[in-house]
Amino acid sequence: MKNFKMMMAALMASALFVPGVLADCDLGSDAGAMASITKTDTPTKYCNSVKDAVDTAQSGDTVNLMQPFTFTEVDNTNRIEINNKDITFNFGVNSITAPNLGSDFAAFVVKGTSKVTFEGSGGIEHKKGGSALLIMNTAEVTIKGGNFTQSGTADPENYAAISVDDSATLKVVEGDENPVLITGGIAVFGTSKLEVSKGTIIADDFAISGNGSQTTNSTITITGGTITSNNNAAIYHPQKGTLNITGGNITGKIGIVARGGTIDISANAKIKATGTAEDEIVVGDAKDSEGEVKLPGGIGVIADKTENYPDATSLKIEITGGEFDTEGDAVLAYKDVAEDATDIINVSGGKFNNNVPAKYMKNEEGYGKSESGEVGKIYNIEKITTVNGDFEVNKTAVAGEIVKITTRPNSGYKVDLITVMKGDDPVLVTGDSFEMPAGDVKVSVTFVKVEEPTKDEPTDNKPSENETTDKPADDTPTSNPNTYDGIASCLVMAISTLGVVAIVSKKLLDK
Repeated sequence: MKNFKMMMAALMASALFVPGVLADCDLGSDAGAMASITKTDTPTKYCNSVKDAVDTAQSGDTVNLMQPFTFTEVDNTNRIEINNKDITFNFGVNSITAPNLGSDFAAFVVKGTSKVTFEGSGGIEHKKGGSALLIMNTAEVTIKGGNFTQSGTADPENYAAISVDDSATLKVVEGDENPVLITGGIAVFGTSKLEVSKGTIIADDFAISGNGSQTTNSTITITGGTITSNNNAAIYHPQKGTLNITGGNITGKIGIVARGGTIDISANAKIKATGTAEDEIVVGDAKDSEGEVKLPGGIGVIADKTENYPDATSLKIEITGGEFDTEGDAVLAYKDVAEDATDIINVSGGKFNNNVPAKYMKNEEGYGKSESGEVGKIYNIEKITTVNGDFEVNKTAVAGEIVKITTRPNSGYKVDLITVMKGDDPVLVTGDSFEMPAGDVKVSVTFVKVEEPTKDEPTDNKPSENETTDKPADDTPTSNPNTYDGIASCLVMAISTLGVVAIVSKKLLDK
């Protein structure tokens, strides 16, 4: 995303109030109505247009979109705006489309002190590359359902499907009834807040991004959801502020690129970088002495203190957990441009499938990456030689890591006991695994011979305690001859006997 100042000036100007026609919400029935207004214990109002419904609605009301609506204007005249109202906007199955609106104008605006909840399976689409939804001032928006789409080719890299500005707040929570899909990403400006706990955010460019030309503080919190960039970094954070990631699936050619602020990654975050070292990815409009900055792909998190980003001095990345799946290194200070690179990136926890350069590891004796990829304080695992079988276990592990023991008994033997000892203290073994304590351990496995059943005492098909082993002395059927089954059994036996007699008689006659 580029030209942020010009973009936001246009968006702000486009959000100014434009007087419209007098709201008409007295249709009397749903016939031909574009929207309705509902409230508990209050008669439903049916409106001639979506704008009428929004303008008429009072705090506590729900505006329901009853038909698909196409906003045909090329500017913000009669555009839908919610100002200083606490309402719910329910798309139902219908959508709002803006096919002609210039990319400098958002299709739908929530502003002032409004608190708005969006729900339903419909949505908003801006077809000229602008934002489907703009949230500004101190407004708060919660998205429980719906699709918000930026499409078209009119300079879409300058915009996102949803823009959050000033001190506004956006919460993407996704309810139980309908999914949330945001196609074109979310842009965060000013001191605004973004919270993502569920839903899908996808873009060709950044799925979530900030504005590096601003010096204000934003707050981004990700606890869940799916955040994907097809061609760039999934998250771009060039601004002051905080980015806290404790969950979610974050995927891009690069996972995260940071040029400012404080980034904390922990707990259940999953970051995947699908690019390769040969990729040269332009992230934002950063420039260095060689011109346009091009970053390598496949890196989980990149810290870049490029000169023309004013908030680079604030950059700090702390990784205490999460799971990283990368084609290249998990973390990187771009070209090591900062002499204090080891102070910029600090990795003290997490699980990594690829290299974590030692210089970014927590600067404390004993910290590193275990054989299974866990980062933390490393402890040793000693394997005690055994007989009648063998077993495999990692040589190192991090405290708290679940360690698996793979046993291989010799033929005719089975596992008797798995023992893990930390000094003189036993460590709990559950099945074939144990949790690594904060200390070195010794692991041993004993095997015992499998006892084969004797001929006199077969182990299979033994009768239960309540089952009798008595059989009729003459081996006759035990079925009751007076029952259907008993009669059928007798008939079968009789037919079989007659058949045998007939065969014998025939043989005698043939002689």
